[in-house]
Order: sequence, then structure tokens, then C-alpha cells
Amino acid sequence: MASAQPRSPRAGRSLAGRLTTIALVFVGATMAASAGVFWFAVSHVVREQVDQQLDVQITALKGALSFDAGGRPMLSSAFDNPPFDRPGWLWQIDTPGGRLISPPPRRPHPPRGRNDAEGPDRPSAEGAGMPVEPASPTDAPGDRGERPRRPIDLAMEDHAGPALYLRRQDAMVEGRSVTLIASAPAGALTVPARDALGWLLPLTLLLGLMLTLGTLLQVRLGLRPLRRLTDEIQAIERGARARLAPAQLRELQPLTAEINRLLDQNETRLAETRLHFANLAHGLKTPLASLTLALDREKDPDGALGRLAERMEQRIRRHLALARKAASAAGLGAATALAPVLADLLALLPRLHAGRRVTADIAGMKDLFLRCEARDAEEILGNLLDNAFKWAASAIAVTAAREGGMITLLIDDDGPGIARERRAEVLRAGMRLDETVPGDGFGLSIAEELVTLYGGRLALETSPLGGLRVRLTLPAAISGEAG
Repeated sequence: MASAQPRSPRAGRSLAGRLTTIALVFVGATMAASAGVFWFAVSHVVREQVDQQLDVQITALKGALSFDAGGRPMLSSAFDNPPFDRPGWLWQIDTPGGRLISPPPRRPHPPRGRNDAEGPDRPSAEGAGMPVEPASPTDAPGDRGERPRRPIDLAMEDHAGPALYLRRQDAMVEGRSVTLIASAPAGALTVPARDALGWLLPLTLLLGLMLTLGTLLQVRLGLRPLRRLTDEIQAIERGARARLAPAQLRELQPLTAEINRLLDQNETRLAETRLHFANLAHGLKTPLASLTLALDREKDPDGALGRLAERMEQRIRRHLALARKAASAAGLGAATALAPVLADLLALLPRLHAGRRVTADIAGMKDLFLRCEARDAEEILGNLLDNAFKWAASAIAVTAAREGGMITLLIDDDGPGIARERRAEVLRAGMRLDETVPGDGFGLSIAEELVTLYGGRLALETSPLGGLRVRLTLPAAISGEAG
């Protein structure tokens, strides 16, 4: 049964996007809650104001209520002052001796011929301080003879249609039980609250927009140190700097310190590994060289032992190169000046290969830095130049230029060159096209492996000089800051 593969994190997830989403959800929820709180608060204030108006009317009605000798209720004055002169603002008094109801709303131009007499379900002009026919004390204005289900704060429907908001009080007046009811249109509660929210909601939306913009700005500014840290890490990878700068923020100080510690540790281990491989190479090559020198024609007439020693040396060089390649992969932030490396090699190789004329503008390469370890740069360039000196008839040209983030180095010679169909073969380890020329066939292959390791490219082309052109492309590093 195959083991379950670990789930990889979703690509493209952003910390800034996550923080922004959470903040926007919080802002939206806050705005919705604020709108609800505003509505509740404004509605509560409006309700209290309406209750106060109705309670004042009930108190005034109670104070003005009296009874005649027959026990019929009467009022000492009319109660049709604002707002009880408008539709929906009604009052009613129920007593054992009859009912008093508020007069109808004032109309500037009442329709002619209309009968103003109203039944017991509608306010009547006769009810303004005058007794009317006895009625059940439980009847309320507009309830059509039905007993209210609740003693106070009832909502009922006026005969004309709008819902009413009621305040009711049971009291004793001159020894008689009376019920006083005052009503307001339901719109008196909702319309002012809605009007208040009409300007509160735009302010809330404006506040939400400001909070959103503030959140986006906060996320952008808050993550700026992380972006700066990312840029510094990329600069280390490019070879522009050796270590991270000390973090100014307390929260990032442990992170930068730990990364710098890991870089120090990596550099120390890399140096130890290189030293180990150097000692290993010396320990293997020295006895082998002594063995080769000790062979003579009498002990090795057919040269078999010599060829065996040569193959052993080739394998040792091959495996040491691979081990060194693996060690180089651990290096970060290396930057090597191209000009000094070329100057040293071009000063040494003409002594080993006399009769070759070298053309190279070393001074023009002083601002070019390779993003690789110095020893690897020496290995790569040494193998390529040594190959050119071996095969050149008389002339070698070396040019270099920076193209974007890469450095391109061209090494031309006027030798026999390599046929296009055989160029891939010479990049294989141990491959030699001409056994008469000294060498082991590992130089170009080792150079290509190291170039590939550093993200570069090695190509073989035809040279304008008539021989082989080696085009070497390696990542460029920034000068001065690499440590």
C-alpha cells in the first residue's frame, strides 16, 4: 500500500492577502453591528419621546376629567392641540358612565356634505369634553369593539389604515374606575429613526472606507520589514552582501540573528569540507605520482602499469571534482572578481604553452564579479583556458561582458576546432578526441558541471579565429558588498 504523500501548501497564498481579508471581514462586521446599534439607540430615543408625549396627554386628560350628576364623563377643556390634531394621534377615555374620544383631525377644507358623525370605532367631535353613549370601558379607538390583548404599548390599526402605537393607564377618578388611552401613528416611531439613519449610515460607510484604507496602509507598512528582509536574503544569494543587517524591529531580531548564525555555520562547514578534500587529494595524488615515477620500462615494458596508474589518477580527479561540486552547492553569497583570476591564469599558462599569443582586456573586466566561489572560478576558467592553450596554433582571445544579471565570457582559439556533431561528446567525462595531446579528458566536463551548478551555461561554438569558441555564461554578483 502506497504511503500517503504530504500535502503541499497551496501556491500563491499571501500573508498580506490573509491579513487584508481578516481586516475587511472585521470592518464589515463592525459596520453591520454599528448600524444595528445605531438603529436600536435611535429607535429607543424616539420611542421614549413618543411615550413622554402620550404620557403627558394621559396625565392632562386625567386631570381634566370629571363626572356630572348622572355619572357621565366630561372634560373641562378641549384636547386637540398638536400633535393630537393630526391623523393617528388619538386619545380615548373609557368610564362606567360612557366613553370620551378625541375629535377628528383638522382638515383645512373638509368635503361638503360629509356626515361628521362617527360610530364608536372612530373619533367624534362630540367626544371633545362631552359625554357620549355608554360603552364598554375596554373599547379602544380603532379596535372595532375588540378588547386589547395587552394593557399597555399596544399596536392597533386605525380605521383609516395606519397602525397605531398605544399607551394605556388604568386609574381612579372621583371614585370611579377609568381607562385612559393615548395613541400615536406607528410611523412616529419609525420615520424619525429612519431619517436619523439616513445621515448616520453614510457616515458609517465613510468610516468603513477610512478603516479599510487604513487597514490596507497598515498591512503594507507592517509587512515592509519582511519585504526588506526578503531583499537582503536575495542579495546574499546574488553575492551582493555576506550577512543580513541587524533588524530594527524587536520581533525580527531573533529571525535575522538565526539566519546569520546559519550562514556562519554554513561557511565554516564549507571551509572545513574544502580543506578535507584538499587534504584527500594530496593524500591520494602524492603516492600515485610517486608510483608512476617509480615505473620504468624494464618493470613495465608494455606500459600497462602506467596506463593503470593514469586511469587511477583520472578516477581520483573525477571523484574529487564531484565531491567538491557537492561542497560548492552549500555555498551562498559568494562573489569572485573575474579580472584577478584571469590575470593569474594568463600569467601562468603561457609559460606552460609557449608560442601562443593571448589577447585579453583584463582592465576592462575590473567591474565584473562572478557569483561563485573563487576556487570554483579558478577551476572553471583554468580548465577552459588550458584547453584553449593546448589546441591553439598561435592565438587566443578572451573577452567578457555583462548582459543583465549574467556575465558572458568568450574564449577563442585558432586551433583545429571541433566538428559540430562531436561537440557534445567532449563534454562527457574522460572523452578525448585526440590521444596524442596531453590530458585526461575531464577538464571540460568538470567545468560544465560546475557551471551548471551555479546556474550558468557552457556552449561550444565556431570561433572567428577559425578554431573553437567556448561561450561561458555565469550569474553576475555585485561588487564591494560581498564578504
